[in-house]
Amino acid sequence: MVASRQFMRSLALSIGIAVAPLPAQTFHNFESPLAHGLALSPGGDRLFAVNAAAARLAVFSLADPRHPRLEREIDVALEPVAVAAHGDAEVAVVCWLSDCVQLVSLPHGNVVATIAVGDEPGDIVFAGEPARAFVSVSGPREVTVIDPASRVVVARVPVFCDAPRALCRSIAGDRVYVAAQRSGNGTTIAPAGTAPLPPTPDDDTLPSAPREGLIVRADDPAWRQLDVALPDLDVFGLDAQTFAVVEQHAHVGTSLFDLASDPRSGDLWVANTEAHNLV
Repeated sequence: MVASRQFMRSLALSIGIAVAPLPAQTFHNFESPLAHGLALSPGGDRLFAVNAAAARLAVFSLADPRHPRLEREIDVALEPVAVAAHGDAEVAVVCWLSDCVQLVSLPHGNVVATIAVGDEPGDIVFAGEPARAFVSVSGPREVTVIDPASRVVVARVPVFCDAPRALCRSIAGDRVYVAAQRSGNGTTIAPAGTAPLPPTPDDDTLPSAPREGLIVRADDPAWRQLDVALPDLDVFGLDAQTFAVVEQHAHVGTSLFDLASDPRSGDLWVANTEAHNLV
């Protein structure tokens, strides 16, 4: 009888543990790709920083540049990844997960406009006269142009690349450059039925390797029968007034992370890596 009671108590305890609710998960880290998460005010007296995980914009005073002082944090939409100042009183924030750009009033300390731009916007710059906001949008592979005065989208410019992300403007302000985060490098896959068999194993006790696809250069004469053309376009220049694509730069890299204009020479510098698919 005692053993039976002990068994029932153990069983009840086991059932209680099994049905006990799990602790609620309160934090989800989406690890959205930050493009330009920091920006200075035009006068250089404030620093703006996005906090992607907390969905906030932090505003720092640079009265003493050696010791930035946090003035306030402003709630914005989900996963802010880029910020740019629009004058001294307004800041534009790109929110990757919420697919929007938000305009934040610094005097009021809150969001005053939300503009839908498309799937996964990544970066923003102001250029042209009057100034327009240029926003890279990864999903539809385009640059969306916003009139900050009317707060409406005035143009959507397709760019022939995968995941346009980092933006910068020329020193003169007449060009906006966009880099493809995932660009090509002229390689493709020869299907298994076309590629040669892998080498025979040195150990004759092993079976032959299975037929499989092979990564090849699309312009290799040996694979001309694939009849594949792979444009390798990486950086695009848009006219800041007409919004037309007026420049295309090829063979810059495979994964392009950021770009900047040299203030002295005007040269465009691009941080990137090159994938060695063939090795």
